[in-house]
Amino acid sequence: MLKIDTQILSDDTQTQLNTHTTRLAALPDFPGQVDTAKQLWKSKNPASLFQNLKDTLSVMCSGNQRCMYCEDSEANEIEHRRPKSLYPLQTFDWENLLYVCGGCNSPKTNRFAILNPPFSSGFQDITPKRNATPTPPPSGLDAFIDPRQYDQHEYLRNLFQQAPEALAW
Repeated sequence: MLKIDTQILSDDTQTQLNTHTTRLAALPDFPGQVDTAKQLWKSKNPASLFQNLKDTLSVMCSGNQRCMYCEDSEANEIEHRRPKSLYPLQTFDWENLLYVCGGCNSPKTNRFAILNPPFSSGFQDITPKRNATPTPPPSGLDAFIDPRQYDQHEYLRNLFQQAPEALAW
């Protein structure tokens, strides 16, 4: 996974994303935010918003529209690095979106984990349980490296320099 150079969205596209986020933030409870975020995303409305997202994400791919995770297959799905089921207010956050292949996106689904400081106990899987009432995730450092922010090799090198005990995993 290479570090991705983020592109700036058009003002119109960013405004549309912000409108959806504002609508979600106005909802009174977390389960309502999760359900509405999923519905809004699934509706792909307006279609022009989603086409603009795909077009911009495609430019950010390494090579000819390569998956931002495996860099091997053709990217054809917009992925939420932080899942909608855990982070509904980031459903329409530009920094949370990646362009990936179905082979990488399907198995990930809404899986997510955070690191357990001081790294002695590895990570905590915070994937929501099926049919459970959605609850906000615990705070913690994402176990999944964000390719928009970090080069994976540099990230791990810095992590191990700051916390050599992390090698005990």
